[in-house]
Amino acid sequence: MNRCHQCGGKFGLIRHHYLRHPFCSRRCIELFKEPVISELLRYKKALFGQKSISEPKELKQGGDQIR
Repeated sequence: MNRCHQCGGKFGLIRHHYLRHPFCSRRCIELFKEPVISELLRYKKALFGQKSISEPKELKQGGDQIR
């Protein structure tokens, strides 16, 4: 493969890899990860329920106090 997996662009001096796919930049890797991560969270939600993937309220607010 001589093209980026995400955008189809040509490679420069550096070729990045993620999950055995070649990418031309870290930006393309991040764009590739977004739907993969959302699909994983959807799968976890269906398998384990909502509480296992959500953060506790204390961590969302940024405080380090545990109530």
